[in-house]
Amino acid sequence: MACVERAGGGAVWTELSRWANTTAGRRLAKTLLAAALLGVGLKLWDRRRRHQRRQRWSQAGKDVVVLHQFERGTNMPNLSPFALKLETFLRMANIQYVVDTEEPQGARGKCPWITINGCPTRSSSWTT
Repeated sequence: MACVERAGGGAVWTELSRWANTTAGRRLAKTLLAAALLGVGLKLWDRRRRHQRRQRWSQAGKDVVVLHQFERGTNMPNLSPFALKLETFLRMANIQYVVDTEEPQGARGKCPWITINGCPTRSSSWTT
């Protein structure tokens, strides 16, 4: 440890470069590169899917609410009381809405949430 501190870390980099030239070092470098490329690819794919969903939500129509919630049950409209409250409010106020179950949780991990004219809202607290 004292050798590393006196040499300014040069001994560590020398050992690391020796190890990187071995077969195990090259294999590890290839594995890390593949993992990084896979992570970037998955991130881009997720971003593309999210963009496609946002386009579909904006095509729902002007002043049409897109209600994002969990899938409906067989015996009741929704198991979540918050989603049930919001859907009941939209029905009683005679507001046009479309239910979307592909992305039930919003950016903050909450359900339900709504999109109006392609713009997502933060929460449903404005309806209470």
